[in-house]
Amino acid sequence: MARAIVVGLVVQAREKLQDIFRNNITNEELKKINKNRQCKSRINEGVIGDNEKSYLIDGRKLQEVLANTLHRICNIPVKQTGNDFQDVKLFEEKLDIEIQIYNFECRQIYKGIKNRIKIYILMSERHFDVISIITAFTCSNEDRHKAEYRKCKACKNETKCNIEEFQVSCIKCCKYFYGESCFNNHMENKKCIEHSYMCKKCYCKNNNCQEKYYQMLRKK
Repeated sequence: MARAIVVGLVVQAREKLQDIFRNNITNEELKKINKNRQCKSRINEGVIGDNEKSYLIDGRKLQEVLANTLHRICNIPVKQTGNDFQDVKLFEEKLDIEIQIYNFECRQIYKGIKNRIKIYILMSERHFDVISIITAFTCSNEDRHKAEYRKCKACKNETKCNIEEFQVSCIKCCKYFYGESCFNNHMENKKCIEHSYMCKKCYCKNNNCQEKYYQMLRKK
């Protein structure tokens, strides 16, 4: 989480990040930052140039060093199970920023203290990444959901089939489709059983369900 906060700040509010780290980097941390680098970092002087910014955005190791530094400065321990929303609130209070967290469904799952300095974070399975442009993120996800809505629920075609058509059953997967055209769309994916199987007896979607096993035994 702290790594995403660091990257979010360098993207959205570089001056704020410069103030946070100015004269707050220890010698040990500075050694780790400058390891294998030709140009020494001036981050402890409160200077994050364009090259440093690019290096921070792309450099995982630098992100980790500064994330641990942020934990130390804010006096927030790194938790083995991962830091939670309570820690997000503490970071907001200590750093005087606003953090908004979203998931892949474009839902805002955390919005804390309102502040002019905002960073946007994407959470996926307890992993945190920066959303650089929030408007682009929300629009692209909205477009994806609209595209899914336009698809036929039966055959997954890009446009919905006519649900008024006489239903046709597939003998391979036992599902019903909206007419011949819908059924043909379904067959064209050539993965009928793997993706669409439904048991005739128990109606489950598990291709290896118990009923299928018993059917095989009865045939012997």
